[in-house]
Amino acid sequence: MHPTAEVIASWPAPNYVNPVTRGWALTVVNILFIILVFLVAGARFYTRLRITRSWGLDDWMIAISLIPILGLTIVVLIADNNYGWDKHSWDLHPEGGPPGYKLCISAQVLFFWAAGLNKVSLLCFYRRLSGPHTPTWYTWAIRGGIVFHVLMTLVYFTVVLLACRPLKAFWEPLATYEHHCINSDVLMMTFSVITIFLDFILLFLPVPIVWSLQLPRKQRLAVIGIFGGGIIVCIAGVVHAYFVDQALVKSYDETWTG
Repeated sequence: MHPTAEVIASWPAPNYVNPVTRGWALTVVNILFIILVFLVAGARFYTRLRITRSWGLDDWMIAISLIPILGLTIVVLIADNNYGWDKHSWDLHPEGGPPGYKLCISAQVLFFWAAGLNKVSLLCFYRRLSGPHTPTWYTWAIRGGIVFHVLMTLVYFTVVLLACRPLKAFWEPLATYEHHCINSDVLMMTFSVITIFLDFILLFLPVPIVWSLQLPRKQRLAVIGIFGGGIIVCIAGVVHAYFVDQALVKSYDETWTG
């Protein structure tokens, strides 16, 4: 949702000459993480293809997810270096508004496709833990999780494309022609909260199955500990929701806070 006239009136006077910026922080972080992502993915692919020879559907999902991940990184780098994603919203030149909003909607779509594919990959990996004695509830929970994540990603993608009618009104906040836009703030917060809830479910879903494996107790605890590393994803989801709330609901300073 674009800031209202009241919100814009409360902002400080714009500084187009020498505004405060975050420097190269966002660019450096994105470059470092995209390199790390491809190194880790490359190690995984090599292990599955050459060592264990156990390439599966979960690996395909990870491979496909690299496309929106790379696309998201490129969008962020372009926006940060050319359209003021390192500045306060009130210091952005009006001419950069439409391209910046186009990059914003692109980033949202790419982020949810990347996240959705990664979670489907994780659920496909959980299927590998299934065996002849796997409880029926576990199998159906995985199937339901896959279907739900696919549907949620498609729904979000559709809703974003229909956020404004006509769509160009999304990147033309001062449009004078007749248009209608939904409250994207509520949309983003809703999906963020749902994502946090699902992340915690995914975190604990494999624990009963791992505990039932015919392994020494220490090894079972070690495997559960590895899965427990997923708590980092859950924490990241909470942090993401916090900044969505700060950027889109409370301050509207999306380029600085978000």
